[in-house]
Amino acid sequence: GDVTNEGDGKEEEAEEEDDEEDERPTGINRGTRFSANRVKDRDRKEFRTAHGRIVRDGGGVEADVKVAAQEVSIIELLLTQQGTLFDFATEWTKSNAYKPGQRQVTDAVYADFKRFAQDEMRGGGLKPEQVYAPQLANLEKSFIAAKIKGPALQQLKGVRESLQSEVRLDLDRHSADLRQALEDAIASRYLPESELLRGALSRDVQLKEAAALMRDRGRYDAILRPAAGYEERITAADKRDAMDVTVGVGIQTTAPIGKPPSSSTTQ
Repeated sequence: GDVTNEGDGKEEEAEEEDDEEDERPTGINRGTRFSANRVKDRDRKEFRTAHGRIVRDGGGVEADVKVAAQEVSIIELLLTQQGTLFDFATEWTKSNAYKPGQRQVTDAVYADFKRFAQDEMRGGGLKPEQVYAPQLANLEKSFIAAKIKGPALQQLKGVRESLQSEVRLDLDRHSADLRQALEDAIASRYLPESELLRGALSRDVQLKEAAALMRDRGRYDAILRPAAGYEERITAADKRDAMDVTVGVGIQTTAPIGKPPSSSTTQ
């Protein structure tokens, strides 16, 4: 008969468990076979390119020039997520003619939009608390489930009204960005996607910085130049055969809540 070594069986079983542990999804990439771990800055290794520039592992493609990301205000996030910009643009098209090459959002149009947004709030179609204070709705549900009434619910109502006042103020504070967002929403009814993309790129801070860098040869060469004292160790043949010729310009973003920071690169 077959003879089985009990110790070997336990070792094989342990190896299988280890394999399962390796393949188990992590909290970062739940639902997939693979996981991604951040490399601590102190654990990253330095290497040199053929031209002497220092590059480091563990961070993907890193931009040589970092540009501050354009921030989206909370009011623009609210009006975009809940469709207020889209809905107003739809209403606008019913009684206005699109004029190519001109700004559609005049002072009068923006005043109409502000009234539209405030009417949406009063009617319950626009709910500021879902973006400004998402925990408020959960708190209200908890109060109702616990049959808490009286002053506590009145205080929640007061908070909700104060959020609506904040939205009205933000419509003025962030009017420049909201006007542009409204322009884009209206234009999307009339222009092809390629035209919309061209317009967005004309305002893109990353692209503008990349173009400015390409026009500044001295700055471009300075980025590619190796650290002082290293160039003399590079032979002429090395320079001919393998030189760094590309500079990356990227946006270093501030991550939204619950998401890791990201970086994009244009070369």
